[in-house]
Amino acid sequence: AKMMNALVLPTDGRVLVCGLDTSEEEQTWTVRRHAGMVFQNPDNQIVANVVREDVAFGLENLGVPQPEMMPRIEAALEAVRSGAQPELSTRRKHTRDCYVVAEEGADLAAIEQAIVTMPNYFADYDTTVHFISEEELKRDHSGIPHGGFVIHTGKTGWNHEHNHVIEYSLKLDSNPEFTSSVLVAYARAAYRLNQEGQKGCKTVLDIAPSYMSPKSGEQLRKELV
Repeated sequence: AKMMNALVLPTDGRVLVCGLDTSEEEQTWTVRRHAGMVFQNPDNQIVANVVREDVAFGLENLGVPQPEMMPRIEAALEAVRSGAQPELSTRRKHTRDCYVVAEEGADLAAIEQAIVTMPNYFADYDTTVHFISEEELKRDHSGIPHGGFVIHTGKTGWNHEHNHVIEYSLKLDSNPEFTSSVLVAYARAAYRLNQEGQKGCKTVLDIAPSYMSPKSGEQLRKELV
């Protein structure tokens, strides 16, 4: 895996990433724009504990010099926190890493091309395909960690003179397990609404959190209010 982004160079033969030879020093940072490193310990990879470290992680991968990094990080965060609300394309909002265990002799280039051009899922994002062994998949990626962060800003006041910022961070050891828990929570809410005689189509914004919790309203008020 470390050969995919030139952390380790081959002693024999060549490793090509998007047609780039990882052994050519001048190509190193271009290679690392396409292939990232996912660490075995989820605590050591994005999402970091604070937003600033997440932004720094991306800049480091792009080879931005340290003296330039902090001003750019602060400028990016300040632009959002000040309420500037910059327009971000779909591609800039999300990245995808895909890990593939390919059969021996498979056409890796064809597999990668089919993945990165897949419409409505991979094609709209910067997607990096990693070819790994079945052992690596089970050891390093079976939990399927996931994460992200959102900074939301708004204004209040007669003249919109007060700015407010809400920052939300999500860091999951297992994305499938978290997703299944959310489905169970909304199934619980649907059952409770049915018991009250409520029917019809509802969105997640229509469901009060107390309907989703296994705890009673009394317990929630005692613990959270």
